[in-house]
Formats: sequence, structure tokens, C-alpha cells
Amino acid sequence: MRPARLALLLLLPALAACPREGADAGRQAQPGAAVAPAQPAASASQAALLAELAGTHWRLAGGLPGHDPSAVPVTLAFEQQGRISGSGGCNGYGADIGAANGSVRIGPVVATKRGCPGTRNQVEADWFGALAAVERLERSDEALLLHAGERVLRLQPADP
Repeated sequence: MRPARLALLLLLPALAACPREGADAGRQAQPGAAVAPAQPAASASQAALLAELAGTHWRLAGGLPGHDPSAVPVTLAFEQQGRISGSGGCNGYGADIGAANGSVRIGPVVATKRGCPGTRNQVEADWFGALAAVERLERSDEALLLHAGERVLRLQPADP
């Protein structure tokens, strides 16, 4: 083996141990400083919120264009064991719900198949589409917010 290659092979482990340049170069943690957790904490907080919501009932109060909550009641109930159910305004529905990788996933939604008059079918189709797009849940005072892309659905507590 040539001496230059041998020297390079011997230097590689030493170079690997050197600090890297970049955003964290030279930065040291301050004693007692809080370190922000990465993705698992967000996932854990979503899972904790799902556990807290088990057994609660909600009604859609806003965030679905063209929906009049007084004319077409849309509901959501958090059951035990990672399930949701409710009324889409026309049909009863159910779906799995779970938290992983910092987000929430709902679906697939299964529903009865009766037809309804007026805008109920469209409201229901929009609601089911929004549920499938939900990425995050958030409690805000008494409201429950479902974040679905740029859309935020606002739900209020409801009687079972």
C-alpha cells in the first residue's frame, strides 16, 4: 500500500471525531436549559389528546364552507380503542383514528348509504373529505379544532 493511502486511512477515524461546521458548531448546552424534544413529543401529545377525548361528543360549529350547523347537524364522538363515530348530517359513520409521527390519521370513513334532501349530501361529502385530511387535533378553551391542511374545523361539546 502506498504511504499516502496508508496515511489517509489512519487519519479518517481522527477526522470523523472532529466537530462539524454548521448551525450547531461550537454551541454548548447551557446548564439547566430546556432542550426542545423532536417529533416523538408531538406524536405523544396527539396520542395523549386522543386518550383524553375518549368518551366525548362534539358537534361541528364552523370551518366547513356552506355548512349551516343549525340546518345540518354534524357530530363526532370519540370512542374507546381508537375509533370515532357520528352523523355526517345524513348518514351515520365510523372510522379508525390514531396518532403517529407527530400527526393524527383518520380513516377510512365507512357510512350508511341513504340519500338525503337538500344540501345534506354535499355537507356530508365535505365533512368526510375533511376528516380524511385531518393532521392534528387541538383543544382551544371549550372548542376542539381539527386541522386539515389549511382548513380548521371547529367543534363544540355536544350531548351524547
